Parts: sequence; structure tokens; C-alpha cells
Amino acid sequence: MVRRRFEDRFHPAGKGFDARRIVYRGERVHASIDLERSHFVENEGRLLRKMKAGVAVWLRALGRSLLLAPLAWLVELIGPYFGMPRGWAVVGLVIWTVTFFAFLNIYVWLSMLEYLRRRRMSIERPFDADGDDLRGLLPPAKEAIVGKVAVLAPSRAREVWREAWAEEESERGTTTRRVSAGDHFVVVPDDGSPPVICELDAAPLIVGPSEREAMASRPMKALFPDTIAEGDAEVVVLRVGDAVALHAEELRDVPRVDHVEVDGVVRGHRPAGERTDAPYRGGGAQPGRRATSTGYRPLRIRKLR
Repeated sequence: MVRRRFEDRFHPAGKGFDARRIVYRGERVHASIDLERSHFVENEGRLLRKMKAGVAVWLRALGRSLLLAPLAWLVELIGPYFGMPRGWAVVGLVIWTVTFFAFLNIYVWLSMLEYLRRRRMSIERPFDADGDDLRGLLPPAKEAIVGKVAVLAPSRAREVWREAWAEEESERGTTTRRVSAGDHFVVVPDDGSPPVICELDAAPLIVGPSEREAMASRPMKALFPDTIAEGDAEVVVLRVGDAVALHAEELRDVPRVDHVEVDGVVRGHRPAGERTDAPYRGGGAQPGRRATSTGYRPLRIRKLR
């Protein structure tokens, strides 16, 4: 089975959290990038950030224009020789300066409000024991493809995907780790429409009833091979036969669901009742669809009870 493992790691920082996404290839780190934003970090306050950015633009322009203030005094000195009344240049300079400090005052208040907001930022996983969508990650249910989870041959695994949330204590404080691992899989719709091959180039966003599992268990050690942390983790597992609601932003047609190239290897879906052990090498030319989970456009999946 082709194993894939992804991790989002959140470290406490001065104004909130430092977030990093790690992609593993086997036991080694394949890629590690900083995350500017995350679905799991409290990210409200977009209007506040836009207001601060807009005020900063005007503040910068006003500040630079004040470098021309000496010209006002020059106009005040030579203006009367050209018939200009006295005092207007000084009045204009005063008004312009007061405007600058008004924008500066607004910027300071907006910065303070943003700082206080970021101090209250928190990490929140998208599920709980009841399966509630805590982060509001799922689109309306009517847009979902409802079906059953199936393996992508030649895999015969009963478990296709696992997501676990755990916390570790370090010198930097409490580090929250979200680790996902498993294999590409298939969703067979209940309405008889073509199967959907879920290609996982990045971890999907999963919402479903969670379970507590000991970090010392064998599946958890496979997810966290680099830790000796004890205790439990919150876990959601997708198994063959589980009912799910799949939300995919883009679906691409494939001519044969039993003969699809994934990661440079030809694989396929074995329909119910198919006897051959290698459906990707033969069988009926059943059409299918393909959905890819990426870092920018992750698949969204609700595990149904």
C-alpha cells in the first residue's frame, strides 16, 4: 500500500502561533513550509487587518508629504509679493499635520486591537466525539457526494485514512500536532453515479465522530514515530465501508476507474463481486471521476454515523 503522511504543527509564539506544514516521504521529511494561515487557527479579524492596511497606506503617504513642510514657510514669506494673503499656507500646514496625527492615532489603536485579538488566538480541531463541524469547514450537505469508502487496488487494507490530534510539552510550551496518514481511496456513491477516486496530494479536511486512542498503540506509533509522548490523542479513522459525504471543488472524468495511474503506478477500483485480484489490469471499462486533495484546495469529508 502506498503510504502518505502529512503534519500540521503549531507552536506558541509571541502574538499567537507559528504554524508549519510537514510532508513526509517514508520516515523522512520531504517538504516543510511555514503556514501563513490555517483552517484550524482562529482567523477572525479580516476586516480589522484590511482597515489597518488601508490606514497604513494613507499614513505613509501623509508622512512623506510632510517632508515638504518647509515649502509652506517659503510660500508664507514670498506669497505677499505675488498678492497672496498671509497665514493660509501655515493654516494648511497645520491642518495637514493634524490629519497625519489623526491617522497615526487610528493606526495605533488598530494595531493594539489586532495584538489583543492575536493574543486570544486558539487552535481548534474540526471535530469532536459527537462529530460536530466545530470550524464550519463543510459546505452545504446538498452539495456532497454521499457514498461508501472503498480501497484502491492492489491495496486490501481495511483502514484507508487516519487523522490524529495530539499535544506535546516542550520548552516553547504546548505544541499541537495534527498528523494524517493513509492511502488514496475511492468513494462509491449511493446513487449509482461513477465512483470517485480520491487522490491525496495533501491531507483532506475530515469531520466526524472522534475516538480517543493511546499514543502507545501500534497505529499511533506509525503516525508519530518521532515522539515518546504518552497519553491519548483524538482520532478520526476512515475504514472500508464507512458512509461519507465528500465535498470536492473539482471532479475530472476518467475513462476507466479500474485502470488509473496514481503516483506513476497503475491502480484501480474493484467493483463489488469482482473476482480478479488485479482489477487494474483488466475487468470492465467502468467510467469514473477523480478528485485531488491539495494544500490549497483540500477535499472535505464528513464521516457519517
